Amino acid sequence: MDLSTVKTRYLSSLLGPDDRPYRGTRDGIDAAPGTEAAVRTIAVEEHFRTASYERHLLGRSGYPRREELPSDGGPRMVRDHVGPELSVDFPADLSFGLLDEVDERLREMDAAGVDVQVLSMGYPSIEDFAPAEAVEWARSINDEAAATCAGHPDRFVALAKLPWQAPDQAVAELRRCVTVLGMRGVKVDSHVGGQYLDGPEFRPVFREAAELGVPIYLHPREPRPDMLAPFLAYPGLPLALWGFPSDVSLHTIRLICSGLFDEFPDLTVVLGHLGEGIPMFLDRMDRKGLMPSTSHYLKLRFSEYVRRNIMVATSGMFTPRELRYVVDTLGADRVMFAADYPFEPLVEATAFLAAAPLTEHERAAISHGNAERVFAL
Repeated sequence: MDLSTVKTRYLSSLLGPDDRPYRGTRDGIDAAPGTEAAVRTIAVEEHFRTASYERHLLGRSGYPRREELPSDGGPRMVRDHVGPELSVDFPADLSFGLLDEVDERLREMDAAGVDVQVLSMGYPSIEDFAPAEAVEWARSINDEAAATCAGHPDRFVALAKLPWQAPDQAVAELRRCVTVLGMRGVKVDSHVGGQYLDGPEFRPVFREAAELGVPIYLHPREPRPDMLAPFLAYPGLPLALWGFPSDVSLHTIRLICSGLFDEFPDLTVVLGHLGEGIPMFLDRMDRKGLMPSTSHYLKLRFSEYVRRNIMVATSGMFTPRELRYVVDTLGADRVMFAADYPFEPLVEATAFLAAAPLTEHERAAISHGNAERVFAL
């Protein structure tokens, strides 16, 4: 899908308050009221995989692992086994944003008007590896990502992959990634070995992130094993259809309930997909959170933690009314632009941002200003 096609799609479907289409600002398209020429654009949830990791998946016996499927004369297919009851089939030549294909990534960024990508390792990753294996592969992935960023320092920064299974090593790797490799935060695919990160064993990793002043990007995955069964009834349900937001929204609320943000009031956690549904429930969470059974262990209301400690990104959520709602609910200073590359087209994401019903100040904050603050760009 080329950029002009995507723009036509959005400009014909996005309506302003007077039922007239908002128009984007890129490549000579007329601006919506209150907008001007395109500004710097930083995309903050843009994934990669490494070729060495892909090969490693083919040789694994545990989860996740990859299997080459028998060919029936059609396209060669592979199957990613995410867990014992969940697998995904896809063409073997489908790119998952391999770092080896950086020139193609840069061409797509240029075509879409993306100035900088914040790179993070794609799912499924090392969260279910044994501790020693996770330590080894976290270091390998981080070294490769850092090398890519060093080769294009004006276009890429990266988030670290950590072996949370081994908290002491995770702390050391986080410190190395930030102070030696120049990484700008951490990305974790939700639960680790079936455990959410609100337990005391993970506090040292959060403490290190807070002391280093870097954010934790909490990315969704399928619900953890003890909650997966109801999602297996229908194809796609455990993944982005509903399993992803169900998992990471619960995880985030558990982090709040655990007192994490009372202990580390300056810590920032980033959520994709416009906050994984949490902004819609803030008022109800505040009212129910003030009940005697739930109010004794938190210092603030739920909404206060979200507005102070949570940033959200637009990844994969290209609908103007939802964006407008989240901006109005959280404030434009809590929202960052993201595409969710390579799973979503960059051109679609930037066309949406250009056409979205935002003021000039809001668009600048979401396009680049907030990311510059959060990731020290």
